[in-house]
Amino acid sequence: MKAAIDIGNTRIKAAVFQHGAIYETWTGKEVNLLIEWLKNHRVEQGMISSVRQQKNPVISALKEGRNFEILGTETPRPIVNLYQTPSTLGKDRIAAAVGATAEFPGQHCLVIDAGTCIKYELVHASGIYLGGNIAPGIRMRLRAMHEFTAALPLLETVPEKTDVGYSTSSAMRIGAIQGTVL
Repeated sequence: MKAAIDIGNTRIKAAVFQHGAIYETWTGKEVNLLIEWLKNHRVEQGMISSVRQQKNPVISALKEGRNFEILGTETPRPIVNLYQTPSTLGKDRIAAAVGATAEFPGQHCLVIDAGTCIKYELVHASGIYLGGNIAPGIRMRLRAMHEFTAALPLLETVPEKTDVGYSTSSAMRIGAIQGTVL
């Protein structure tokens, strides 16, 4: 079995592949739990994408005893990258673009990754990565409203059942969510 691991700002996501298809996925924050999960699936090789620095203890622990490649600017890709500063392009962003191209070959793709930040990636049907945008995620928006104002509370993300705020808390939550949609 092979694995693909995405080390993000908030969580680590992983998928185990068997015969080229996703067999099982894992999401969490504890690298020790991920290592046990990988052992249980007898994973010995794969790819790691990380938004954190490459000399990270999490990456070292995951690589120990395994043949994991670290996604980097020199890693061969099946798409053409038109990004003007490829060394600054997040590994998660290029991995999303490559994944979309593999999943939908010959089609224009808009990839939306809603994590700590919301990333939008555009890939032309011919396999050309055109670039994308980065915006604050919902939790980041709620935190900013609290930290950059005098009286707004710090809120957790809780789904609202309406599109119009009926209290300060609901107005903030709906505003944070609707601001990502529009």
